[in-house]
Amino acid sequence: MSDSTETSASVADSKSSAPKKAVKSGLAKVIPTDRVSFDKQASALRAYAAASGREKKAVTNEEVSAVMSDLVASSISLCNPFFSDAGLLVQEGRKLRPVEAVFDFQHAYEWNADTAGHKLGPVFSQHWATKCLVPKLAFRQLSKDEAISFLAEESKATTSHRKNLETLLEFLSFAGVIRLDGNAVFKTANQNPPATGKEATAAATPSPSEPPPTAKAIDDPTADLDPMIQGLFKKLPKSGDWGVADRIKWLQTAASIFGLIYTNSDTDVSDEISVMGKSSNNKNKDPQP
Repeated sequence: MSDSTETSASVADSKSSAPKKAVKSGLAKVIPTDRVSFDKQASALRAYAAASGREKKAVTNEEVSAVMSDLVASSISLCNPFFSDAGLLVQEGRKLRPVEAVFDFQHAYEWNADTAGHKLGPVFSQHWATKCLVPKLAFRQLSKDEAISFLAEESKATTSHRKNLETLLEFLSFAGVIRLDGNAVFKTANQNPPATGKEATAAATPSPSEPPPTAKAIDDPTADLDPMIQGLFKKLPKSGDWGVADRIKWLQTAASIFGLIYTNSDTDVSDEISVMGKSSNNKNKDPQP
């Protein structure tokens, strides 16, 4: 199959990592190649970080291929247009340099391969596919076919691109901005609204002064939890004053998040939360003798 993503990569010199401009006008958006499996593409992304090294330098396809050994440079070049368009790689001449999130992903993978992809979440939260699906998922869950149909409409993809769009869904799920469960697609995106302008640029731009994740951060007991739950616990004050109204809002938010993430087999039990607190009129009054 030939599309704008793969055509541009296949005609490129394998010695150049730089993605070429699309030469076919059929697609409105860049989508992943279907000639390299999702697992191999994710491995190639880690290989970019490994090949870049501590210097965090820009590298060629050959340098990345030398790290992987099981994926040749020409196959890696097929992955580059999507990686670059998503903001994971930055072009420097005829080479590509990973952004900071890719280095975070590689580091986290050494500790927990199952959740390491969430390090790519800040980048993928700005991706056109995320912005296409999340507003719809905020209203209701989608079937996989529905999600692919929406992505196809946005990218002007045809039925021959179905495998490409399935891979795109896998990337979004891998990054934690959506959740795939069989044939269902759920919203598990960041609890904060997508960044725009300078904030979006900062999310995809390397920060040389920013240290890599520490062992303490990796050992965070909430690290394996859904990003929405992680964000919920970060809202808890460490100490000091916390008004009853704010506590109620937090509990109501928790109930809503749990309803999105967890299934409930107790269909005859209400999930309504009732919070009792002191009346504000008596808040500062001493008890009567």
